Amino acid sequence: MRSFTSPPALGVAQAEMQVLRRQAIEPTTLLPYHRVGPRDWWVSDVDSPRYNTRQVCDRDACPFDTNVSEQLGAIMPEYEYAVVIDYNTAARIPGAGSTFFLHVSAGVPTQGCVALSRDDILALMRWLDPTRMPVMAIGANEVNALFITTKALALGR
Repeated sequence: MRSFTSPPALGVAQAEMQVLRRQAIEPTTLLPYHRVGPRDWWVSDVDSPRYNTRQVCDRDACPFDTNVSEQLGAIMPEYEYAVVIDYNTAARIPGAGSTFFLHVSAGVPTQGCVALSRDDILALMRWLDPTRMPVMAIGANEVNALFITTKALALGR
């Protein structure tokens, strides 16, 4: 029997997409998405009521500590294409974890995210359908991520 991290299944909340080059591929996806720019941040400041949310502001005017938050438009290639993993996004408990994405791999380990090749991210974004309530299960002792849809579960696949 496989053991899973807690919680064992995480939803896919929304897509965060960054396109910095004119020739960049616009993904075909059914997920809602936001085109990330230089003023987009993901708040990791545990003292902020905006913890674990995307905010738009200039660094010197942000109402949270930008030193412990991620400036999404400045992190490449990781956030060229990324999907928000629905972890700690509803209740947003400070310190329980923030900024978990499924994103483009930079060829190095992540700090809690799931990283895939750019081609695999684009293929996955085309495949994901929010009406099928996709979830992601991550094995505690594995590198592989398992993507399941409710239809696949119902069909026993």
